[in-house]
Amino acid sequence: MKLSSAFRHCSCPVAHSYSALGGVGFLLLVGVCGALASCDDDGGAGSGGNTGTGGTGGAGATTSTPTQQGGGGSGGSASGTGGDGGQGGQGGEAPTGWFGTIPTLNNDPDCLEWGAITPAEQEAGHLYAARLTPPSYPFEVTEVQYELMGGGNCDSTPAHRVEVFVDSATTPPASPTITQLDIAATGATEPIRVVTVGLPSAITLQTGEHLFVAVELVNVESSCVATCGGATVADRDWWSNAVAAPYSWATLASFNFDVHARIGANGTAQ
Repeated sequence: MKLSSAFRHCSCPVAHSYSALGGVGFLLLVGVCGALASCDDDGGAGSGGNTGTGGTGGAGATTSTPTQQGGGGSGGSASGTGGDGGQGGQGGEAPTGWFGTIPTLNNDPDCLEWGAITPAEQEAGHLYAARLTPPSYPFEVTEVQYELMGGGNCDSTPAHRVEVFVDSATTPPASPTITQLDIAATGATEPIRVVTVGLPSAITLQTGEHLFVAVELVNVESSCVATCGGATVADRDWWSNAVAAPYSWATLASFNFDVHARIGANGTAQ
């Protein structure tokens, strides 16, 4: 696998503002990952008044949520001395954090930089796995939770599977003993699809054990798992390099992606 084509990762740091395209106001997935939104430093300035008696241009709308847009003010009227253009609306901050409730087990609760990973050519059906470690043992896991991107080139609707397994090693096994969850397709794509599904039987993690949650990405360059940028731990996020076991797991860091997937699990310490 070549590093240049292994995955597509697009993101915008939280310090930037954003403007929505196509009526969808989420700040990432530009170009190959899907043109949901673009990153700008500020909202656009208002246009100047036309010749004639113009009033002062209107103030631009301020972007305050991920679904609103920053827009420039309107110009003056068409008669009399030209009025000044309106002040451009201030671009909103990039969205941060998990879109849904933060799961009990996760690798980045703050998620200060949004992004996504999607399969490249000939990687349809590969899995993205997150290694999750509880704060104490024993720990009972009852459900998994993760987020998929939709809109632009990303399609969050397809049916897919999730493989859940336990191991005491930090590297996932090539042929794990899994609990498989079959996730049904949805009728319409969502900008963020939050998937929460209960396990058929609770899994109790004992001392030193990790939970691995592996999400299948079924389509090239359109199945997009949501990520958080700026990861500092390299062995939490894994790519399967195969559609079925035996897998040849490799870290996302080995492909120069410093990300944690928004893949988690819920449960309680025992």
